[in-house]
Amino acid sequence: MHEIEADSSRNRLYVTLAGRFDEDEAAASAERTIEATERLDPGFDVVTDIRELEASPQEAKTHLERSKLFLSAHDVGTVVRVVGDSPLAEMQFDRTGDAEYAVETAESVEAAEKLLDDADAGA
Repeated sequence: MHEIEADSSRNRLYVTLAGRFDEDEAAASAERTIEATERLDPGFDVVTDIRELEASPQEAKTHLERSKLFLSAHDVGTVVRVVGDSPLAEMQFDRTGDAEYAVETAESVEAAEKLLDDADAGA
């Protein structure tokens, strides 16, 4: 399951990935991420909620890598990854592609938004 939302008023991309991704689900997620990113201004922030993401096959990782590389190439600002109790999906996500951006972590979407709001207020 994936949900992708671009919030142009906050210049943020919200990505929720859950369950076990097969190649088709991962491809659809990558396409929606790319489409949503095109509606945001350079320097946009990203909140990626992977608390319920399960380990996925290599074919799916290729599409997740494509999403990460697209974000990197399109002037992404701060990326906050919302992680759960299971480190497996987070480790797999970390190993997927070499993105050229730093990633912060948070325990909830609300905590991720606070981190971004605080960073914006200090800028």
